Amino acid sequence: MNETVLSAETDEILDTTSFSLVALIGFLLALVGIFSLQYTQVLPFAILGGALGALSLVIAKRHGFGFVSKLFGFLAVVISATTASTGFFGRVLEDKHDLSQSQKICDLYLDSLSKGDMDRVLFLAGIDPIRDTQSEAADAKQAVSRIRTDAVHLAIKNQKTPASWKFVGLTGDYAASGAHIYKLSYQDVGQANSPKYILSVRRTSPKRDRKATSINWYVDSLSVADAR
Repeated sequence: MNETVLSAETDEILDTTSFSLVALIGFLLALVGIFSLQYTQVLPFAILGGALGALSLVIAKRHGFGFVSKLFGFLAVVISATTASTGFFGRVLEDKHDLSQSQKICDLYLDSLSKGDMDRVLFLAGIDPIRDTQSEAADAKQAVSRIRTDAVHLAIKNQKTPASWKFVGLTGDYAASGAHIYKLSYQDVGQANSPKYILSVRRTSPKRDRKATSINWYVDSLSVADAR
């Protein structure tokens, strides 16, 4: 009789708790989502893991989930929230830093061009004016000649009214082969018609590349902005 009662009570206790596969999957996805701190493509795993973890906590009482299931659900939410927020704010800071670096080199480039300091302009474009002029390589000489004879560069260099450069904004950014390109818009408010220009700035490593030990910035091109 006592054994029968004890067995019934044991069965009742076991029946009151169950394991949540949803919580476990959410926890595992949250762990995978940690890699989104370096690889943004993995971020959806962190978000999905957090959602499944939260769902398991919401239905835990109704389905009688045990402590382990609730723990998995809780950890999935915490890990996912921490990963997503850290990744988001980290990317915001990186974007601001990249924009700041792009602006700095553009400011130097335009200021040097306005002052007629072509050697410095060439350096900022990643060209050594002495070495590449004397180089036997045709592409090196062409790079020097391209800037020295470019109509837009000459127009800015030779204008009589002093330039007054105003940063307008970032017009685009995209991946290039082993690098990243930022396009910035500037306006010369020192001129009567306030012409606008587009500068392409090259970051010599892919965007968000945390393995890069040395990153350089160069101006790839300068052109007149589309009037439309």
